[in-house]
Amino acid sequence: MSMNHAFNDGSVFFLSSLFPVVISLFGLSVFDVGVLVAVGYLVNVIFQPIVGRFAEKADAKRLLALGISLISFSVISFVPSTGFSTLLASVVLLRIGTSFFHPVGVSAITWTYAGKRLERALGFQSAFGNFGILIVFLAAAPLYLVLGWKSTFFGLGAVG
Repeated sequence: MSMNHAFNDGSVFFLSSLFPVVISLFGLSVFDVGVLVAVGYLVNVIFQPIVGRFAEKADAKRLLALGISLISFSVISFVPSTGFSTLLASVVLLRIGTSFFHPVGVSAITWTYAGKRLERALGFQSAFGNFGILIVFLAAAPLYLVLGWKSTFFGLGAVG
C-alpha cells in the first residue's frame, strides 16, 4: 500500500518536473501550464468522491490496481503529445488515476489496521507519499539529462 502511495503522489510531481520542458518544446505559456494544473486538481475534486463511493462496494486491491494502471498509461501518453490539447488529455487521465489512492488506500488501511496500530499505519503510508515526491524531485532532472524526457516517462510508466 505504501509503495502505491509513493507512485501515486510521485507521478503528479513527476509531471510538474516536466513543465520547463513542456513550455519550451510545445511553446506553451505559463498560463497554459497553470490551466493544466488547475484542470488536474479539478479532476481530482470531482473523481475522488466518485471513487470513494465505489470503494465501499468493490475490492480495494482491484481499485488501486486500476488507479495505478491509469497513471501508468497516462504517463506514457505524454510521450506522443503534440500540443496543449493532447497534454490536457494526458493530465486528465493522470488525475483520474490519482483519484483512486487517497479514498481507497486510506479506507483499506483503516479497515486493515483498526485499533492501536492504525495511527502508525496511516503515518507510515502518508510518509511514503512524501517519499515518492522526494524521489521524483531527486531523480527527474538527472534522468532527463541522461535518458531524455520521453525515455524517462516510458520508464515511469513501465514501473507502474
